[in-house]
Amino acid sequence: MSSSTTVLESGKQNLPLPEKSSQLTNQEKPVSRENGNIFINKTALREYLEEIPNGDFGNWHIDSVELSEMRSEIDKLKLLHSPLSFPETYVPSGWYKRLITLDTKEVMMSNTWAEIGGHYELFANAHGRVLINGLGLGIAAWVIDKIPEVDEVIVQEIDPKIIKWMESAIWEHTTKVEVFQGDARKGIQDTRIDYDYIWHDIWPNYCSDNIQEFRDMRCTYLEHIKNPKRAFECQGCWSEELSHAMKWRGDFVENMCRTRIEED
Repeated sequence: MSSSTTVLESGKQNLPLPEKSSQLTNQEKPVSRENGNIFINKTALREYLEEIPNGDFGNWHIDSVELSEMRSEIDKLKLLHSPLSFPETYVPSGWYKRLITLDTKEVMMSNTWAEIGGHYELFANAHGRVLINGLGLGIAAWVIDKIPEVDEVIVQEIDPKIIKWMESAIWEHTTKVEVFQGDARKGIQDTRIDYDYIWHDIWPNYCSDNIQEFRDMRCTYLEHIKNPKRAFECQGCWSEELSHAMKWRGDFVENMCRTRIEED
């Protein structure tokens, strides 16, 4: 991934970045953006996440977990020895908030590095009026709410129970965010409203199977971009870059295996 998002705490970088990124830190701000590099103060983000209550509602469960160093190192070894793994998905030890489905126990969103880094294109390009499809834990909305070039953040979320559960944290920690209920896959009924940038975040994980839907979502929202000449450029999808990389690597491994079978 080419993303340059950094999470900062007490002036220390948790992940290695290009030298120019490390020189742009403004630790007084929760979020700063400069020359395409994004810096998120980890303490400020945790304060926001701690405002979200843990518990069960509808088909959802929110909890907070501590990942031990031993478990983190075991996961790292698995990544290093898997031909289809990506370093970007490594989860270091620490404190995490998770949104989980009660029926399938699938993690829909968390504050892991992989999750936050998957929003890089949004963080780098958001400006003016922004539409986000999918609320989750509201991390993406919280971040771009702090970017001066962003005027409004409109979030479309399909599940009213998530909206209700999240509203106190959103109201307390943002000033530009508005959330409404709607099905992102069906578009927006009100065609009078247009946006400078649209972000689609409705997938629970990185997967090459999502690639076609990335294209479908962009086509669905073409008419909602202010600048019709940049209707595709002014949209993005969470995990898109990594999903394409997964498909490329999966195809490569499959072709290698097929070649060896044919040679045998």
